[in-house]
Amino acid sequence: MRTVRSKEQYGFIDIMKFLLSLLIVAAHFISENAAGRINRIVDYASSFYVIVVPFFFVCSGFLLFRKLNGGEDDWGKVKAYCKKILILYAGWSFVYVLFKIATWLRFGVTAGEVFHYLLNAVTYSTYKTIWFLPATVIGVLLTYWFNKRLGRRATCLVAGAFYLIGCLGTSYCFLVQDTAPLNRILEIYNYIFSSSRNGFFNGFPFVVIGLLIAGSEPEKFKAQRNRNFLFTALFAAAFVTEAFVIKIRFHAVNANTLLFLIPFSYFFVMWCLGVSVRAGKTTLWLRKMSTDIFLCQRVFLSALPGLLPGSVFGTMLTGNPYIGLLAVLFLSIVTAAALIALSGRNKWFSQFC
Repeated sequence: MRTVRSKEQYGFIDIMKFLLSLLIVAAHFISENAAGRINRIVDYASSFYVIVVPFFFVCSGFLLFRKLNGGEDDWGKVKAYCKKILILYAGWSFVYVLFKIATWLRFGVTAGEVFHYLLNAVTYSTYKTIWFLPATVIGVLLTYWFNKRLGRRATCLVAGAFYLIGCLGTSYCFLVQDTAPLNRILEIYNYIFSSSRNGFFNGFPFVVIGLLIAGSEPEKFKAQRNRNFLFTALFAAAFVTEAFVIKIRFHAVNANTLLFLIPFSYFFVMWCLGVSVRAGKTTLWLRKMSTDIFLCQRVFLSALPGLLPGSVFGTMLTGNPYIGLLAVLFLSIVTAAALIALSGRNKWFSQFC
């Protein structure tokens, strides 16, 4: 596999990650707490959050697989990467599980709710949003295994089939909802696994895109920048149209798993790699910030408001939507920055960064 020798291009990737992490926080706040109470244009603009998780998956695949060269130490690099992600997941799971238990103790919980939570903690995630971490690990392992045994082309075909299944379980579930016994299978699957937006049907396909980009010649990133930008814009228009059609015509519950997100994500990351911003301390800090903002947002979006609904954390979600949005963004940024600063002084905090 070809490797990228210069890190000059990666700085813009870090900047984009930071900006997209803010977008997904805003989108979660608006969709869960401000729908119908905020300007419609702002609401529609936040819907572009669907590009965020795919972008993170693709970048994870690219940054890992560009380091592999077919040598004996490739598996060691993959294991080290997955271990780092799982430590991060364990740290944040610990935080959110404590919030969950505290909320149960304060307001009560049924045995069925506890059982379902424990089941989803094993099959999906310990908490909303941080599902991205175990999904990344699964996506990386599947990509490495299939690519090593079947080759790149076959891996792409398998990943494409997985993504189509994932679409049927999420955005295109209306195709099977009225078809017995497929609708019953979908109900059972969602009860056990919560969602098809997981490492198998979502993480794996997008990590494979990162694998494909990692095999590109570095010179292509700059040379084809305008071309990649054009295709990014075209496929952005395509997935927006796709989302409107399945929402309005077929009354889809959500539009997270869109077919045109696949080519869009490929060209979007290719374009970002062609924008020259030299990596340095600032971009490294932004990279860490993007990860921590992504992971800590739920503290202010659901964990604290759920535990203390009458406090300022609860009222900032139900009061003025613009003030609430700015408050959640501010708290997420400050928390992420504090964790990064503390991780430099105490190794215990490094498991959260």
